[in-house]
Amino acid sequence: MPIGLTCTANLALSGGRSVEYDYRIFKEDSKLKVLITNIRR
Repeated sequence: MPIGLTCTANLALSGGRSVEYDYRIFKEDSKLKVLITNIRR
């Protein structure tokens, strides 16, 4: 897999709930790509 950034985002949802997900941002074949690797609810 190409080298890239590993990130985590936490989104607040209505009703006081939230979702957190891990994702990678990388460049492949001259294109910027995002891959979600894990989701926690």
